[in-house]
Amino acid sequence: MGNTYIITGDRGFVGSRLRQRLLSRGDSVVGIDRVAATIEETPHYRSVPLDLADRKEVLKHAGLFNSARAVIHLAGRIGGPDDSLEKHLEANLRTTENLLAAMNGSATALVFSSTMYVFGLEPDLLPVGEDQQPRPATPYGLTKLAAEYAVERMARAGRIRAIILRYPGIFGLGSDVAIHLYASKALAGETVSVYGGGRTFRDYVHVDDVVDANLLAAEAAPNLGWGVYHIGSGESRSLLQIAQLVADAVGNGRVEANDRPAPFDFVFDIAHARADLGYKPLPLKIRIAQYVNDIRSSACTTES
Repeated sequence: MGNTYIITGDRGFVGSRLRQRLLSRGDSVVGIDRVAATIEETPHYRSVPLDLADRKEVLKHAGLFNSARAVIHLAGRIGGPDDSLEKHLEANLRTTENLLAAMNGSATALVFSSTMYVFGLEPDLLPVGEDQQPRPATPYGLTKLAAEYAVERMARAGRIRAIILRYPGIFGLGSDVAIHLYASKALAGETVSVYGGGRTFRDYVHVDDVVDANLLAAEAAPNLGWGVYHIGSGESRSLLQIAQLVADAVGNGRVEANDRPAPFDFVFDIAHARADLGYKPLPLKIRIAQYVNDIRSSACTTES
């Protein structure tokens, strides 16, 4: 008999893949979202409509949260540059504080999803380790960091067992990061043009590796009690190299560099996640080939 896991944001990009993985291995899943799901419920899956920003309602569900093997908190708001701080405070900080209030003193493990953007737009050193000082420069990064502090404070007080996972760009079917653009161009037989002369180094991790990391963290939290871990590909590659991996996986497509402004350099150091969680991401070359195959399979399904 499997365990029960609660996923906030289970219909999102990562949450849906995590739900599928848990159900496929025989576990039960309770999905939390603001509105009722259109997904068919089964003996192993049910959806609970719940606004995590409403503390009174969240506290009414404390028994539910405390009955699970783990709560994997993926729900949040990334937003855009014009988003107000208030929207991010509600979606990223208040929801987390309310969830922590409902789980206060619980034996249920909490896995909290955070982001590379807690380090701002120009990290001091590469690769970025967990001991590097955060310096958020956006409402998203700022409110995620504040939520991290809320989790850490309760965990260090011994009132919860929690693991924080920070991610870089996540790719996979349904994503919209640079790798998606490269794959779309290559599959269409067009030239893949890479910004910044292709010299920028970025970290992209496949969604299945992120799912692995969440499950490993859920297992490790009861023994570790508390920790922050960086989850990435474990590879330091330039955007030009990544684009070439995509073109190679597609089997055609030319890659060129242009001088348009590129994003900042960013690569995570994942040594601690490897050592403490047993995190082992598959090589980026393999994951990119998997992604290209998924796109092709999806296109065939749509056409049929």
